[in-house]
Amino acid sequence: MERKQDYVQQLQLRIEAMKLNSYAATRKEAVDGVFDWINNTLDILAAKKVGATGKETTIKEDALRAQIQLDFSELVNLDAKATFLLIDEKFDHEHEKFLNGLI
Repeated sequence: MERKQDYVQQLQLRIEAMKLNSYAATRKEAVDGVFDWINNTLDILAAKKVGATGKETTIKEDALRAQIQLDFSELVNLDAKATFLLIDEKFDHEHEKFLNGLI
């Protein structure tokens, strides 16, 4: 999946693994790994977008961002503070979308 750059499926599998393995979900290192991966992937996609003119990077980044929004409640369950920081740092001007998703 990494080679295919299927970031949406990677995120889904990481979250699903945390749901299935309640022990891992209680381990700070494992939870931090999920958020580190999300932040790093968004940074990489943003850097590629700046350096390239193609639409592929933008499409992949948009898809990952949409999946993060869909998985928002799951991320909050994993770590509310890390989720807040992620949304605050990586989703400028989109905070309201996330709040509306909770309603």
